[in-house]
Amino acid sequence: MSYRKSAEVENLKMIHTFHGRISRKLLLLFNTINNFIKMKKMIFSLLAIAATMNVMATNFSAKATLTLTTSDASCEIVIAETNDNPASLCAPMNFTGRDIAIYVKSAGNKYELFATNNLEEIELGLMTDAKTSYTLEASDVEGTPIRIKLLDGTIFEATEGATTTFTAQASQAEITGMMVNPIEPALCHQYGHLIIEAHQGESLVVTDMAGNEKINIASLPTKHEVVELTTLTAGEQYKVILNSADAVIIRK
Repeated sequence: MSYRKSAEVENLKMIHTFHGRISRKLLLLFNTINNFIKMKKMIFSLLAIAATMNVMATNFSAKATLTLTTSDASCEIVIAETNDNPASLCAPMNFTGRDIAIYVKSAGNKYELFATNNLEEIELGLMTDAKTSYTLEASDVEGTPIRIKLLDGTIFEATEGATTTFTAQASQAEITGMMVNPIEPALCHQYGHLIIEAHQGESLVVTDMAGNEKINIASLPTKHEVVELTTLTAGEQYKVILNSADAVIIRK
């Protein structure tokens, strides 16, 4: 009996020792996994802080949050102008679950976060629901206030807290015609030059007062054009004809 008891005791000791070793290994494994998870959390936290600091460090020459709302739906976008790697600040529009949307259209893509080094004439798109009345509000404005051309052609100055209400066709997947910082059409004569804004593709003809043609540009190539008048005679009057319509009389 004593031998059996002694063997049983030894067996119990061995089992206890084995279980103890397994428990210690499991505990060590658990602590290793737990420390790894903590380390990953710390790394992700550091990455998030770095990303936040990077955004905060961005210098914006212009920036605004635009919020489109109806009586029961809303959509928010951010547009910005910066030279600090603007492409890294862009994000595509997520249309999932949206009833309405406002977004930037650029290079065939649609964005809810959009940054560029030049916000001039950036196109905006709309998605509408059954409503026809929409409100647009500007917030978090930095730098030069952004100007928005609305569907009716009026200009909304997106200063901090500014709002405007406009009408749009109901239940449309896409409505175009809105624009960020549109160029205003202009034609002026300064320091021996013709300065022409927003007449791209139009024709320009300059004649003397007898109708003799002095300059002829069949199609203005860009939205910003400066035309030299060095071939004209100082002190003489000339007629500027823009897109086949008499525009101004100038004196060289």
